[in-house]
Amino acid sequence: MAAAIMAAEQEAAKGGGRNRGGVQRVEGKLRASVEKGDYYEAHQMYRTLFFRYMSQGKYAEARELMYSGALLFFSHNQQNSAADLSMLVLESLEKSDAKVSDDLLDGEGCANMLVEYSSSRGYRSEVDMFVAQAVLQFLCLKNKTSASVVFTTYTQKHPSIEKGPPFVQPLLNFIWFLLLAVDGGKLTVFTVLCEQYQPSLKRDPMYNEYLDRIGQLFFGVPPKQTSSYGGLLGNLLNSLMGTGEDDDTEDGQEDSSPIELD
Repeated sequence: MAAAIMAAEQEAAKGGGRNRGGVQRVEGKLRASVEKGDYYEAHQMYRTLFFRYMSQGKYAEARELMYSGALLFFSHNQQNSAADLSMLVLESLEKSDAKVSDDLLDGEGCANMLVEYSSSRGYRSEVDMFVAQAVLQFLCLKNKTSASVVFTTYTQKHPSIEKGPPFVQPLLNFIWFLLLAVDGGKLTVFTVLCEQYQPSLKRDPMYNEYLDRIGQLFFGVPPKQTSSYGGLLGNLLNSLMGTGEDDDTEDGQEDSSPIELD
């Protein structure tokens, strides 16, 4: 399977009018691998192709492949693999300096997908965490519009969330206040808000990582000194991959060298 995927990828790299067709064949072979249950192999192939496309400056192709792959893994209940590919989508945006388009990061579409997934497969006690993760990630991309849309749509449509604000879940109230604070841009409000809601924020150790970045983007907080490669995204990737049952990257390093394919 790996050899067949790489052959299709080489055809996609030839350029011209056949390029998109070759990419579609790569996606088709990866989809077949996932549907057969070869999750580990498919995940590693997605990562290998991502770094290959990125090294060739094919940022759009890398982004599209990771986006479709993340949705595919989500549909097969492979959350850790899906989360990893989602982080690679963000990385491609960061490294290409691409403008985040409404089509790619559509808040309403994201919210509808989260409602469906949370309702059918998520735990009722984590209903607030699904949308919190999405809102914080949008804000880390400095996309306030999509952050607001995904929050409003999700809280209005989710059957397990009572009408608000205010909400029964403290984390939802925090996100609501955060969106208001982002518009105001006052550091004191942001600081007090984060302090008051620490019990809710401790439910996921990554929330404070997101908020560090949001503080830098919207409230003038100076960036922390870090020696880890990749900054915020590298930290997110390390955390996500460190707990995955089928995700096997080593130390979260972003290695552009191909893995063994055969």
